[in-house]
Amino acid sequence: MNIALIGKTGSGKSTVAKHLSWEFGHKIVNSDILREYIEQKCNKWQMVEEYLKDGKHVPDNLIVKALENRLSKYQENEKLIIDNLPCIAFLYALEKQYKIDYCFYFEISDDVARGRVLSRARENNVQTHLKNRADAFTENFPKLEQVLGNRLIRIDARQSIEAVRRQIVEFICVASL
Repeated sequence: MNIALIGKTGSGKSTVAKHLSWEFGHKIVNSDILREYIEQKCNKWQMVEEYLKDGKHVPDNLIVKALENRLSKYQENEKLIIDNLPCIAFLYALEKQYKIDYCFYFEISDDVARGRVLSRARENNVQTHLKNRADAFTENFPKLEQVLGNRLIRIDARQSIEAVRRQIVEFICVASL
């Protein structure tokens, strides 16, 4: 079963993805695909680097290229946890090879998410980055919600990471029966 986790920065997606990966043995596809794309100096890597440095949304076509670069390294039967769906083009490109069975939407208020990120922030311009990411998520969510339909499962991300993880594991176990 392939799953995706979506939500605002600070909602707990990456932490839960790591726990689920350890538990189920799935590969994680996350923003590392962009850093990997830069490190490998793939086509237009400098553009990707500039967007990330400025905290701006990387254009869809470059995100898709980075995804395709990563997926080319996986075996055909790999099981995946997608840590964020940054745009609808990413979802479409992903589903050419890997169907997303369920997508868990980590619902959380802007204030709670911002508080979580600021508590661990290392950058001075984190407020700008957070706003840019929140705006990008808010813009893309309705399209994702429409395409995912009944595969989109809402999770209250105000809970502890362990409570969120448990809720997802229970859902997966029931859905697998």
